Amino acid sequence: MKILCLAFLLAAQLLGGTAAVAASFDDVKKEAEQGEKTAQLELGSRYSLGEGVAPDAKKAFRWFKKSAEQSYPRPRIPSASCTPTASG
Repeated sequence: MKILCLAFLLAAQLLGGTAAVAASFDDVKKEAEQGEKTAQLELGSRYSLGEGVAPDAKKAFRWFKKSAEQSYPRPRIPSASCTPTASG
């Protein structure tokens, strides 16, 4: 399941908007907190992959969910595959 989750996250990174990729972590976080769905997806990717911040699966999932709640079409990540478990 971890491989499937990583594949979804990498696809999101590759398919996501390129404008947010070049922005600093703080800039992306600020836009995400203001409700920008592309920035929310980017922030989720950065938390997931540990880009500019320590990896944090819970925060990554939270930002992916916020983006999805705004009907942002990608990624469609099954919640069970990215939910942290006791086994890792």
